Amino acid sequence: MIPMMGAVQGLAGIAGGIIGSGKRKKEQAEAQAEFNRNKARMEGADTSNLNKNMENTMEDLTVNTQAAEFQAQQPVSYTHLTLPTTPYV
Repeated sequence: MIPMMGAVQGLAGIAGGIIGSGKRKKEQAEAQAEFNRNKARMEGADTSNLNKNMENTMEDLTVNTQAAEFQAQQPVSYTHLTLPTTPYV
């Protein structure tokens, strides 16, 4: 009885595949047509200079070096590198 049910389910699956294949083929053809339209549109696009109509808004910026210059003028302390002189540290 179980093998018979498997055979019936298999035949039902095959029949469903045959019956629904027309709809799937139509959907696939529509998707391929849409892909071809988009591909043709992109092939015609000019990608030679993508930055042609853009402005560099950062070109006139300067770096404030005042803090770095001030720090460079301060004396450097190396006391953290010295060893303790007493054993009771």
